[in-house]
Amino acid sequence: MPERLDEVPLNTVSAEMRVLLYLARSHRDPQWRGDVAVQLLQGMDWELLIKTAINHGVFPLIYRNVNLHAWECVPSDVRERLRRMFLGNAARNHQLTLELMEILDLFDSHHIPALPFKGPTLAASAYGDVALRQFDDLDVLIHRDDAPRARLLLAEKGYISPYGLTPKQETTVIRYQKHFLLVSRAKHITTELHWTVEPITNCLRFCDEQIWGRPAKVSLEGRTVPTLSAEDTLVLLCLHGTSHCWDRFGWICDVAEHVARTPALDWEVVVDQARDLGCRRMLFLGFLLARQLVDARLPDSVAATARNYPGVDRLASQVVQRLLSRPNDSSGTWFALWFRLAARESLADKIRFTLERFVIPDAGDCEFWKLPANLSFLLFALRPLRLMIRPFTKAGKGL
Repeated sequence: MPERLDEVPLNTVSAEMRVLLYLARSHRDPQWRGDVAVQLLQGMDWELLIKTAINHGVFPLIYRNVNLHAWECVPSDVRERLRRMFLGNAARNHQLTLELMEILDLFDSHHIPALPFKGPTLAASAYGDVALRQFDDLDVLIHRDDAPRARLLLAEKGYISPYGLTPKQETTVIRYQKHFLLVSRAKHITTELHWTVEPITNCLRFCDEQIWGRPAKVSLEGRTVPTLSAEDTLVLLCLHGTSHCWDRFGWICDVAEHVARTPALDWEVVVDQARDLGCRRMLFLGFLLARQLVDARLPDSVAATARNYPGVDRLASQVVQRLLSRPNDSSGTWFALWFRLAARESLADKIRFTLERFVIPDAGDCEFWKLPANLSFLLFALRPLRLMIRPFTKAGKGL
C-alpha cells in the first residue's frame, strides 16, 4: 500500500475523484501550487464533479479551493450554480447550528446535561468554519436516564419519531438501543439523542464517565459550547468511518482536518483509549487512510504503527479500491458485514457484534411488528426474521 497521496497510482482514477483527492482539504503544504488545480479541472465534467463531491460530503471544500485557485477555469453558468449551492449549504448549516443552540438551552433549563458532537461542533473545531463541512443532522449525547424527559421536551418543539412509535415502543427502543432518532417535519431537521457515543454498528464500550469528565469547548455563533474532547473525537471519527466502511471520502477528510487543527493532541491518550476499547485496528485504519489519501500530518511513530498494525493494510486496500474505482454508493450487505467483522480484533468482539447486530431489536423492529409492551421480549426472536424479509418489504428498516 502507498503511504502518501503522491504514491497512490492515479492513472485509473476518474477525473472527478482526482479533484477530490487534491482539493478536498482546508489546509495546504507551503509547497503546493495553485496551478495544480487548474490542470486538474481542464475538460472537467462539472455535473459529475458536483454530484461526486456532494455524495462524498466534500462539496464546500471543493468550492472553496476552486474559488481560490482555479475560478477562471469554471464556465460562467457553473460558477453561479456553485456559488448558490455553497451559500445554500452555509445557510442550512447556520440553521442547524441555531437549532442545536435552542436544544442545548432547552435541556439546560430542565437540568439535562448534554454534549453535542459531530455536526456543527466538528465543523467548527476541525474545519474552522461551519460552512466548510456537509452535515444534515444533529447529534447530542445525554444520560440514558434523561432520555425520556429529553424526548418529551423535543416533542414539545415538534419533533416526532419517523417510525411512528407509541410511547411504550419508544421506551423499548431506549432500553435496548444506544440512540433515538427524532425528526422535525416543519424544520426538516433530524436530531439523534445518544446515551453512548459508540456508533450503533460498532458495539464497543466507551467509558462514558471519562467522556463526561473531560469535555472540550468549541465556539459556535459567538458562544462557547461543550463537546467531546479532541482525543475522544478522533477515536469516534475512526470508529464511525469504519462502521460505514469509509464509503464517503468526507469521513477521511474529517480525520485529517481534526488532526491538522489539534496540534496539542495527546496521541498517547488516543491510542490508550482505542486499546481499552479493543479497536486499535479501526483507529489505525482511519489514520492510514487519512495519511494515504489526504496527507494527514501524523507523528512518524503513529504513522508507522498504523502502517504495520495487523489487518489494517488489507482493510485500507479495500477502502481505497472501492473509493477510487467506482462512484460512491452504499456498501453491499455482505461486504459491509465482512468489513465490520474484519475490523474487529478479538473473537469475543466479533461474536458480540454479530449477536447485537442480528438479535438486539431497534426502532424498525418495533414499527414493523407492532407488539404490545408486555410482548416486547419477542422482538429478540423476531428481529432475524425481519432482517431476512427486509429486501422484500419497504417496512423493514435498519439492517
